[in-house]
Amino acid sequence: MTNNPKFGEMFATVAAPDELKSAVVIAVKCGKDKTTMSVEVRSEVPLAPMLLTMAEAQLRDAFGLKRVEINAAALAPPKSSQKKQAGERLKGDKPIKGASIKMRDLTADSGKVTVEGEVFAVDFHQWKNGGGSTTSFNLTDFSSSVRVKLTGALDVAVGDWVRVQGNYALDRFYGDYLIDSPTGIERVAKTVRGDSHSGEKRVELHLHSKMSAMDALTDVDDVVATAARWGHKAIALTDHAVVHDYPHFADAAKKHGVKPIFGVEAYFVNDIDDRLVVSGDGGDRELLEYIAFDLETTGLDQVNDRITEIGAVLMRGGEAVERFSTMVNPGFPIPPEITKLTGITDLDVAVAPGEFDAVPQFLKFAGNRLLVAHNSDFDTGVITQACKRLGLAFEFTAIDTVALAQNLLPEQSRYNLKAVAEGLALPEFNHHRAVDDAEILSRIMEEFRKRLDVLDVTKASQIDSYFLDYRKSYALEKRYPKHIILLVKEQRGLRNLYRLISESHL
Repeated sequence: MTNNPKFGEMFATVAAPDELKSAVVIAVKCGKDKTTMSVEVRSEVPLAPMLLTMAEAQLRDAFGLKRVEINAAALAPPKSSQKKQAGERLKGDKPIKGASIKMRDLTADSGKVTVEGEVFAVDFHQWKNGGGSTTSFNLTDFSSSVRVKLTGALDVAVGDWVRVQGNYALDRFYGDYLIDSPTGIERVAKTVRGDSHSGEKRVELHLHSKMSAMDALTDVDDVVATAARWGHKAIALTDHAVVHDYPHFADAAKKHGVKPIFGVEAYFVNDIDDRLVVSGDGGDRELLEYIAFDLETTGLDQVNDRITEIGAVLMRGGEAVERFSTMVNPGFPIPPEITKLTGITDLDVAVAPGEFDAVPQFLKFAGNRLLVAHNSDFDTGVITQACKRLGLAFEFTAIDTVALAQNLLPEQSRYNLKAVAEGLALPEFNHHRAVDDAEILSRIMEEFRKRLDVLDVTKASQIDSYFLDYRKSYALEKRYPKHIILLVKEQRGLRNLYRLISESHL
């Protein structure tokens, strides 16, 4: 509001008292016929209705208008001169009893509730036709938020922590549920999360601030203060491709006594060995025998998501010798978007074996054979995490048919399973079901194996060395960038980092 003019500056011809002259003009609107005008102002103190009526008459005469209306509200509720203290009752005669509930648990039939949290917005309105006023404020406990509304002024400000007790109901004016006319409001001590770990404290080496566009809202001073409060001796700042927050970071670290580690999360293009086909222990396995397999999961998080279906085909000498298929109960509801994609419902996996049984069965079927998967890093990664939870060893050599297709079908623009199958003129299949995907994958790999055989590539260990020159010549703009964390060790490293960032942006 500092850029908005004051009433006395905009309407110098009006002989208004000082409290109106110092009011900030928020908006001025004229009617279509240019005979009416409305003025919206905000003032530090309540403005008497008679004062506004007189100012409206002067504006009508000064500009020759038929009607003028001045709408006034206070910039903020009146502040108490007393120091704010936890436990101070702001409304109500008795202390609020009972435990507070999380705001995320509020429902239409909650009725009388007690909540507590941080005030993040306050609106104080002075009634024009009388001496009354209304205060409303928004409260959050970071699980959700709620609006509180009451008649009269209340000494609350953004950042205050308060407990509120009242009836949670629908307000027709706002068109939303809120706590109207609460029976009790009291100031409480801010709930601050601590680090109770008594051993050696961790050091965060991957932190984004609000300078990482569309990726974080973290305030550097707040996070460094938190690290200091938790007893962490150092913290690293690694914004995406920029170092704009370094000055604030350095100041905050000095202020709170925490060692700053300067870094960046860069976008890294591997122009040497990015499209590797073979992963794992690199065993010298023949391409004549392999397991083509696919997984369906509850999501793309290898650590936290779970398998819902496993499909696999044992190929030997170009023939499908044996098949493996099982649904897997993930142990929790399948997300609706995954059900929509795969067609697998909670009912489908209700009586299926869990990960504890299904994964060992698949490993027994696969044996020590070469594995083939489309985007094998994901599928083998999911199996790896499952084996960690089960305490099982998982050593493998895997071929990624995405990377192999990029090497053998360079004319294509897309390399998902369906696109590769179409590029090889293979029949349509039921995509996003593990059994069907594994079946079509075995046929894709057979087509690739025949082409590799012509190139005299008969073992998994020969594939990547054969395509080395092709990988080096592949157009830079078509490569897939990855993320890499760079941390500064000394002053020379800081200068080198600045140079890298400047050259990459230019």
